[in-house]
Amino acid sequence: MDLLSTATDRDVAFTAAVLGIAGFAWFGWAQEAPPASWRLPLGIASGLCFAAAVVGGVLGVRWWDTPTALATSSDGVRFGVIVAIEAVLCAAGAVVLARTGNAAWVSAWICGVVGIHFVPLARVFHDAGFVVLAVLLVGVAVGSWVWGRGSSLAPSALVGVLAGSTFALFTARALVTLAVGDGPAATEH
Repeated sequence: MDLLSTATDRDVAFTAAVLGIAGFAWFGWAQEAPPASWRLPLGIASGLCFAAAVVGGVLGVRWWDTPTALATSSDGVRFGVIVAIEAVLCAAGAVVLARTGNAAWVSAWICGVVGIHFVPLARVFHDAGFVVLAVLLVGVAVGSWVWGRGSSLAPSALVGVLAGSTFALFTARALVTLAVGDGPAATEH
């Protein structure tokens, strides 16, 4: 399987939508307690990610009847299981961190779990870029914890800016892939 070139345009469009919403959310989380000078840039970044998500969503809906990696029930189930495991791990870790007095680090935990979940999704969606996204998000989570322990900056601000920027970059990657392509792919997986 060639993970670099077989993602369908429909899946790439919905990737832009989902990653754009993720960027919007992470830039939003960064606004929990950032330095005052960060507020306007964070708001602008959130807005741009949301706008990009809308573009991806509109294209995905427009191409609804074209091929998708989730065309078979087994791929759909695999996707659902991956996301369910991600959600359970995020929630369980958040509860443990909150109960142990470490709630400030929930953003780093969730960023790491979200990052890891992109590794199996790379195979589901035929997109090796998801592995790069995973490595970057896990790096954000670990790096934020290492650097942030000695910083007065709120962990959510640091993680939110770095994760939001990473998602914004991969949202742009998806939209550029669509812009340079020649329309919905004609092959199914």
